[in-house]
Amino acid sequence: MIRCVFSLLVVFISVQGCSQFTRELCPPDNYPVYVPKNCTEGFEIYAKAYEVRVNTAVEVATLKASNNIEIVQKIKELAEQLNQSTVRYRTTFVGLCQSGAARPCDRDLQFKILEVRTDLAKFYEEVSGRLEKVSATLTQITPTISTQEIQPIREQAIQELDSLTTMVKDAGQQK
Repeated sequence: MIRCVFSLLVVFISVQGCSQFTRELCPPDNYPVYVPKNCTEGFEIYAKAYEVRVNTAVEVATLKASNNIEIVQKIKELAEQLNQSTVRYRTTFVGLCQSGAARPCDRDLQFKILEVRTDLAKFYEEVSGRLEKVSATLTQITPTISTQEIQPIREQAIQELDSLTTMVKDAGQQK
């Protein structure tokens, strides 16, 4: 069974049996374009793996910071900004996708859609990578270290979370 993968790229795969796409042949050389029938569902399929990784990184960081209310609050603020940025990406993507469904042979539009998908992938990868670094920083806080040793680690985690939240907020506003 062929598994359907969401893509608006010019691809040379068969989507036989995949009811989620329509196939268009575009002139002048009849190159195939696979257009999703439901753009919102297409976004969800594409973004799901990234969202799972980021949500897991948020949960791990929250667990590691559970004894520090200020850091937990910073993580919650970051999670809220991530949700808002995801909504903005979804809105942008779905709008472009619907335009692509109306004009499937518009190569410029296909490249804009690819650009949004690439930006989204890079965004999620950067966020999850930086959250994993915050978690690694928080791992240094153990019951055996002194309060004096905890303070710089805590400050480093807060600084990174503030920076990450600003990056996420800025990325969401650019969409």
